[in-house]
Amino acid sequence: MFSKLVLAVTATVALISPVLADCTRNYTVVEGDICDWISKSQNVSTYQLAAVNVDIIDSTCSNLTPGENLCLGTTGEDCTDTYVIKEADSCATILTQFNLNSTILAQNNPNIDSDCDNIYPGEVLCVATTVVAPPIPSGFFDDEDQSGTIDWEPVPESGDNDDDLPYCDDVN
Repeated sequence: MFSKLVLAVTATVALISPVLADCTRNYTVVEGDICDWISKSQNVSTYQLAAVNVDIIDSTCSNLTPGENLCLGTTGEDCTDTYVIKEADSCATILTQFNLNSTILAQNNPNIDSDCDNIYPGEVLCVATTVVAPPIPSGFFDDEDQSGTIDWEPVPESGDNDDDLPYCDDVN
């Protein structure tokens, strides 16, 4: 009996630990959520959501559980200046639009590769003019230069055919 209680308490603490850390904002997962949608709707960059929840969200964001608590940002490392990538965007247009330099953009979004050819529509970038994103967690990226893609499914663009997405199915 006691071992079952200890196991249950341990599992509960592990589940809510991001909320108990120094989170400045939290989000509770609901049925049908995908990471890019959470990023877009909660004004948190794709990288930041992944980095502060590295022990909860897998690399493809396929393991979200309704009722699960996610941390959206931590004290001193919470970018709330965000931008959702559109189809025609490039890093150059984003740098110009937000009057940023490439170093700041890269430090706030280390998931962007050095050629900036891995951004995608629906991805949410931190566009703050100072470095406010959390540091890269150990083992976060597989490659040596510590940058690369977070393999999440993009947010469907308005008007896209979303019939194959499970959260868009009509419920009768």
